Amino acid sequence: MACMLCFFAYGVIRFPDSPIHPCRINQYCGKQGLPHTLQDFKAFHFWETTCMYAWPVGLLAMFLLNRKQKT
Repeated sequence: MACMLCFFAYGVIRFPDSPIHPCRINQYCGKQGLPHTLQDFKAFHFWETTCMYAWPVGLLAMFLLNRKQKT
């Protein structure tokens, strides 16, 4: 759970104006209109994609680890 929260907090702190999206040719903007670099866009896309897979895996792992403690 702590790893999942740290991973989520990293994204919130690193990308406060997410989602970062292409706004003009070779330019990227955040939700608030702040300019970002291509590296920021790629890092955000990587974090977003990884988060989509890490959260379900983390929730499944927590479920499997805690199911024997209910007895």
